[in-house]
Amino acid sequence: QTRYFKDRRIRLPGDPTSDQNSSAYLTNMQWAINPKWRVQLGHVWDSENNQSMKTQFGFRYQPEGSKIINFSYRYRRNNIKQVDTSFSWPIRNQWNIVGRYNYSIEDKKSLEHFLGVEYETCCWGIRAISRKHLMYRNGESDTSFSIQFIFKGLGEIGMPIENLLEDGILGYDVS
Repeated sequence: QTRYFKDRRIRLPGDPTSDQNSSAYLTNMQWAINPKWRVQLGHVWDSENNQSMKTQFGFRYQPEGSKIINFSYRYRRNNIKQVDTSFSWPIRNQWNIVGRYNYSIEDKKSLEHFLGVEYETCCWGIRAISRKHLMYRNGESDTSFSIQFIFKGLGEIGMPIENLLEDGILGYDVS
């Protein structure tokens, strides 16, 4: 918590002037139960109004490198209640399935979901992903199908999928 001894003169345009003498309480905890399980909890408490402003809870199960299952819940007072699940899991030799589902409880709709497969050998690989994501709050969405060919040591051809996977699946690493 931050204590303010003077009125703050710096604020974002459009923000009302605040006369609170302290900030909200912020808590963030991570617990590695064992090498396979992690739990994370974040919370912001508004002491002025005695109510929660933001909460995030999540867990990750990662028994080994490419085996990952994530679940999280996000809450922000007045406008956000979301559930987010993602995974990466080997299904056969050299084959891996990946996916994510991010759902807004408040809006009763999917914000983003994707499902894909990966195949990898010593020298090359391929990724194929089908994705649908909300572009604007008015409900407009975009659906895409992307393929990427990987030639190890040389480069890739096709849509760059690695950023989508690393950003969408906590713990995922393309290297």
